[in-house]
Amino acid sequence: MRWLWYDQMIKQIEGGVVAAEGFMASGIHCGIRKNRSKRDIALIYSVVPAKAAAVYTTNLVKGAPLTVTKNHIANGIAQAIICNSGNANTCNADGIAVAETMAELTGKTLGVKAEDVIVASTGVIGQPLDITPIANGLGQLKDELTDTLSGGSNYDNRYHCKGSCSLL
Repeated sequence: MRWLWYDQMIKQIEGGVVAAEGFMASGIHCGIRKNRSKRDIALIYSVVPAKAAAVYTTNLVKGAPLTVTKNHIANGIAQAIICNSGNANTCNADGIAVAETMAELTGKTLGVKAEDVIVASTGVIGQPLDITPIANGLGQLKDELTDTLSGGSNYDNRYHCKGSCSLL
């Protein structure tokens, strides 16, 4: 009964993550994953700082990106989301430093504050995440940002958890 209510209240609109005015997205393969036919990094950008909120896992084991994101949106504002697949950046000695670096590099690339960047990662747990392919891919991600349906699709269709859930 409860799910029926949600179905009646939620209207699905076309455009994915870029459906709202002022949002752009892109997704590319930067080298985190070995399979070059799969995109492994994505960027969502809001042309203005946006209101941000999140729901967090209650699991005792939390990935470094979650810790960084929780700190970054404590003020309720975000302007970009950088998301990688292929490596969860979880249970690593340097995970928080890597997630913070992802935010800093993304902020520099877009000209926004690092603390206004949300970081998300999904993939293999317990392997160090090399920042090099991410750093090398940020310029292309920025250049390919678009507010068209194809930009939203490049993001939407590529970033999913191992199960059937969407990452974001």
